[in-house]
Amino acid sequence: MSETTKEKIRILTDILNQQIKNSEWQKSLVIGEYLATLNPEDPFAYKAMVFSSLELNDLELAEVYIKKALECGEADTATLQLMARICSTRGDLNGEIEWITKALDQDPDNPRAAFSLALPYMTLGEYERAEEILKDILASHPDNIPSRRALTDIYLSVQDLDKAEEQMREAVRIQGNNPRLLHDLGYILKRRKNYEEALSLYFRALEVSPHKFDQYSEIGDTLMALDDPEHALTYLRKANQIDPFNSLVCYNLGRAYLDLCRYEQSEVASRAALQHDPDMTDGRTNLGLNATVNLGWSYLNRGMLSEAEQCFRKNLLLSASTYENLGRSLLRQGKFEEALQNFRRAVELYPGDAMYRDLVGNAYLELNQFDKAIEALEKSIELDPAYALGHYDLGVVLSRIKGREPEALKLFKHAITLNPEGALPYYAIACLYALQKRRQLAFDYLLKSIEHGYDDLEYIDNDHDLDMLREDPEFQKIMEKIKV
Repeated sequence: MSETTKEKIRILTDILNQQIKNSEWQKSLVIGEYLATLNPEDPFAYKAMVFSSLELNDLELAEVYIKKALECGEADTATLQLMARICSTRGDLNGEIEWITKALDQDPDNPRAAFSLALPYMTLGEYERAEEILKDILASHPDNIPSRRALTDIYLSVQDLDKAEEQMREAVRIQGNNPRLLHDLGYILKRRKNYEEALSLYFRALEVSPHKFDQYSEIGDTLMALDDPEHALTYLRKANQIDPFNSLVCYNLGRAYLDLCRYEQSEVASRAALQHDPDMTDGRTNLGLNATVNLGWSYLNRGMLSEAEQCFRKNLLLSASTYENLGRSLLRQGKFEEALQNFRRAVELYPGDAMYRDLVGNAYLELNQFDKAIEALEKSIELDPAYALGHYDLGVVLSRIKGREPEALKLFKHAITLNPEGALPYYAIACLYALQKRRQLAFDYLLKSIEHGYDDLEYIDNDHDLDMLREDPEFQKIMEKIKV
């Protein structure tokens, strides 16, 4: 290699390093390609391009360059860590762990690599292993703030506030002017209802970072917890100026104005808290529920009774899905009476919902109250004639009443017409035909149920409706299709 080429390589290497330092990723790819043509046996340019490609979210290009880097010889620690990062970007956490472990085998005292190993374990929920790694880092590097913050996250995840506070206090001792650390310790103390000290930490963070939205928001929220809405308004308004679309700040403003009997302003702020999802159809969050309560009280105190009623009814209606979910849980536990009570509460809130009526019918079925089950299911179908599950469930009830099997069969077939992909009606028809000893039709529909996704082998094994089919070789062939 000539001296001129060596000088070019030296200059290009310096340029490439500077571009990466300045986050000039596209330019670094251009320089990296040129450098690689001058010195194709040196992995440096390829590794730099891997790094740049990952920063540009171009995983495919990163994989091309990492292969070239590996072809240059034995992988060093940096290359192994880049492989781990590629795995992470791909979502392969076990692969990420494997490559970081290889990097640590080469360089056991590398705290950055060790920290990188803890992160995928945290993501996988293997907190004990992650905690062990982070504690090992701190044993050698007690001032390693990222490790302390990661440990704090682990302890918060397992609700160990004592250990979380201990780690953040030590982090603040090390870096007492770090606004992020002050903020995070304040958050933990606020969760522990140590509002006064949390407030002092937020004020310290505000001194260091006077234009930061989070500080004003947290100070306002903490002052509200201390029952000081007048003082809280100063900071909540400032936070609102910085980010007028932040729902939490708008909610807190509405709450503060409500406490101060400033109802019109509370209405405006509470509406703003709901601006992104006024009907709470997406998140249905506590914030949305509480903002609607504030809005309702603002109306109520101004004599706008109809508007207040609408707000409170809106919140009440959202509880229907909770009754439904609780009812489903109770139904699966065999607590049919309790399940029925919850389904009926959902119906009271949403009398026009076909699914809730259907669930009531299912609960009555389990209680062997067939007349009431039929009444509920017929009402479900009346509300939504295209509700396939309602027709199927009514068919199930009728199939258990002697002499009404033909009606059940008709309902099952209509359910298939409404939803040809549903597996349950096919299975129910197979059972009816088996009981009628219509062997071939029973097999045909049993096969169709499996082709449409029915795979409850345990239920089939214990279903006496199919007993007359079991000795037939065709039955075993069909069962094999479930096992595949």
